[in-house]
Amino acid sequence: MVDIPTLKVEKTIGVENFPYAIDSNTLNNRVYVTNRGSNSVSVIDGSTNSILYNISVEESPVGIAVNPTASWIYVTNLDSRSISVIDGISNSVDETIRFGEGGIPYGLAVNPLTNRIYVTDIGSNSVHVIDGQTNKLISTVSVGMKPVNIAVNIRGNAVYVSNYDSNDISVIDGSTNRLIKNIPVDGDKPAGIAFNPTSNKVYVSNIGSETVSVLDVSDINNSRILKNITVNPSTTSIYDEKNSLLEIPANLDFPLITSFVTFDPTDNLAYLTNTASNTISVIDGETDSVAVRITFDAAPPEAGDIECNGIKRLSGNSTLYNKGEVLQCAAIPERGYILGSWSGLANDLSSNPLTLEVSEFGTLTANFKPALSPEAYVFMIGGIAGASSIFLGWYYKFGQRRYISRYMTRIETTYDTLHEIDREQCIMQLRSIRKELLYLFKKGSLSDSHYNILDKKASDYIEDIRHGDEYL
Repeated sequence: MVDIPTLKVEKTIGVENFPYAIDSNTLNNRVYVTNRGSNSVSVIDGSTNSILYNISVEESPVGIAVNPTASWIYVTNLDSRSISVIDGISNSVDETIRFGEGGIPYGLAVNPLTNRIYVTDIGSNSVHVIDGQTNKLISTVSVGMKPVNIAVNIRGNAVYVSNYDSNDISVIDGSTNRLIKNIPVDGDKPAGIAFNPTSNKVYVSNIGSETVSVLDVSDINNSRILKNITVNPSTTSIYDEKNSLLEIPANLDFPLITSFVTFDPTDNLAYLTNTASNTISVIDGETDSVAVRITFDAAPPEAGDIECNGIKRLSGNSTLYNKGEVLQCAAIPERGYILGSWSGLANDLSSNPLTLEVSEFGTLTANFKPALSPEAYVFMIGGIAGASSIFLGWYYKFGQRRYISRYMTRIETTYDTLHEIDREQCIMQLRSIRKELLYLFKKGSLSDSHYNILDKKASDYIEDIRHGDEYL
């Protein structure tokens, strides 16, 4: 299970043998997984991420599709040449649809508005259309060679089919069940396919050429290829440092190894599984480019910040960038610190600002160091503490009591009022106070000793918020 905002693996849910495909019912928050090795479908509670049921089906279940409005789940059984129809209420197989000699059902898709189920048949190079009301075959459409997966434009009532052996995409009119055209893709072995309702585009993964083809399907009669995006399924550094390619038998081919694509219209992002390398590629639906997430970090955390292309990036936050995008990143140290070096995506570089070309997931860290030597720093702090009575006498003599009293009260009031209810706002206000103190110090309204006392107080409170138990 991957957390979308961070694109990090949050949890691994154990199912049965050889999990193959997945679909979900967003109306009841149920997730369904076909287990090809154990001839079953696992049902997962999306709210607790726990297994609810394992439903037995026929041999070698691969494809799966959910009709959320009717709560029916359709599963293709490759070796049994059948489709299991599961009742999502009782979590049991309600009916089995069998194919004739030579039929090999594989991919599935549902249009809940028309209650039609579309099934690819890699044995007869066709797509079967099933009436969801009766579960009876109502039409068969000839497409390209070895059709594998299907995407449906629900509102436009159009069906798109990836044809693995003929390297093209079939476009079917869902209202007439007629083939409109086959569109060649500029890639090899198209497999996964997904429709983007935000932009009326279709994304197709070509596992033989490690590319994704993007099609403009805004006009069903004039669909066309817009571009091809190069992805790299051999990259293993996103989630796993093992080279999984070395562990896969050389003769492993479709349908044992394939690639799936899904689309999130909320964030306008496509997600592509790279089976051979145990990774996920992310594609920005606005730019149709591979997206890379970069996390920013400052060490130590309160020593400074990072600003990239004029935008401040808080330590620990991450941002998506297009692969190949060039960033100008500046390390901005707090008072008393300077940049020591960059690490992570820009290892051992000390230039500031830093020019970085985005190429992979990772962390960019600005490593700050004290501007004073440790000995001088300790001496300065010790001198302030040991001579506090002298400083206070000097302070009273020159009438500066109003400043230290006023700002000490502001610092403590800000901390006491906000640190438990709005930590981020508390940190922002304490930082603002530190800037005011620096301004007063520079124009001579605050002595060096008084400035250090107040600045250290605000800095200590910020440190408490970030690293104390109350912040965790």
